[in-house]
Amino acid sequence: MCDKHDTERALIGMAVKHFVSIMDMVDEVAYARQSLNTSKLPKDEYVEEKIGDMINYLILLEAMIKEVTEVRHYDALFESMIAPEPEFDEAKHFAEAMKRLHDREPDFDLIRKEKKLEEMEK
Repeated sequence: MCDKHDTERALIGMAVKHFVSIMDMVDEVAYARQSLNTSKLPKDEYVEEKIGDMINYLILLEAMIKEVTEVRHYDALFESMIAPEPEFDEAKHFAEAMKRLHDREPDFDLIRKEKKLEEMEK
């Protein structure tokens, strides 16, 4: 069975091999500068190949990481879309509203004002 991290690890393994080659090229360039012996300098095609491959490995690694992040995002989004909504218990809601009304103290000022308005209208 394939471990989910095998692909990333394989990619990193290949990238490390290329990075070691690039480090060797840097050492060869440093030696050529000091000794003025250019016979051991790498060919342009080799430099382009190794650096180009390293760039491609990094681009692939970025895509692999983003893919996992996007999958997690879409999984969470999908889960939120299919999650059942809580049931609305109309009777319970009505009972709670009635209790709040019952527990509320009467507004005597409002009652007085309403009575005054009624008296004035008569």
